[in-house]
Amino acid sequence: MKKIICIILAVILLSLCSCTPQEKSDFVIVASCYPVYIITQNLVKDIEGITLLNMTENHGGCLHDYSLTNEDMKKLADCDMFIINGAGMEPFLEDVASKIPGINIKDAFVGSTLIENNSHYWLSVDNVIEECKTIYTAIVAVLPAYADVMAVRYNDYVNNLYELKEKPNLEGQRFVSFHEGFDYLIADTGATIVKTIESDSGVEPGAKEIAEICDIINNENITAILVPTDYTGTAANTIQKETGIKIILLDPITSGNNELNSYINSMKQNYQNLGA
Repeated sequence: MKKIICIILAVILLSLCSCTPQEKSDFVIVASCYPVYIITQNLVKDIEGITLLNMTENHGGCLHDYSLTNEDMKKLADCDMFIINGAGMEPFLEDVASKIPGINIKDAFVGSTLIENNSHYWLSVDNVIEECKTIYTAIVAVLPAYADVMAVRYNDYVNNLYELKEKPNLEGQRFVSFHEGFDYLIADTGATIVKTIESDSGVEPGAKEIAEICDIINNENITAILVPTDYTGTAANTIQKETGIKIILLDPITSGNNELNSYINSMKQNYQNLGA
């Protein structure tokens, strides 16, 4: 009889143990795209209790025509905070909000400055400094216990970003661009973009537009064509052959190696290419 009672008690204890709350998992932050991911990573990397994911880690371009995958939706459904680039970069936000009611979306754009509704504002260092502040503020508002350690990370990263404020002076130079994000990069140097051919969608300009671009280059004192490093088209080379214009490769920083200094290193290389 005592054996039976002991067995019953053991079963009850096991069932009670299985009903006890599990240890709380990490606070999960999902970044909508690579620039947001890199900035946030500089604030939270290796902090115990916080997990950071890049929703679009396998997507190398901008998000204008991006379609959410089942894996994306799973990440978002399980996250505690979804940090977006904002400024119209994510066309799927209404879909996310309708399918995941109550999702905690934080917009990194707050405080930054747009050029004609151009959502690639991270290619201006001043904007990234503001973006970093916005993301830091959003996280410590819900995780105040991490405020001190994140403040150190924030100050270190912003100080490194300030080193990028020494840009090449290209005042008076004029460019043709194959990426609308370069508007910010060039504006910060004092130069001007006369014509933009948006290559991110993969659609190349036709013969008529190429002829018009060649006329601009031949008649408007254009310094160079600005081409993204991930460009796979042929129009830029065609224009170069027709006009003899120089091509400058620039990184739009829509993807990278995920290292903490990847944004800073890419911007330094961009400035070096522009000043060469």
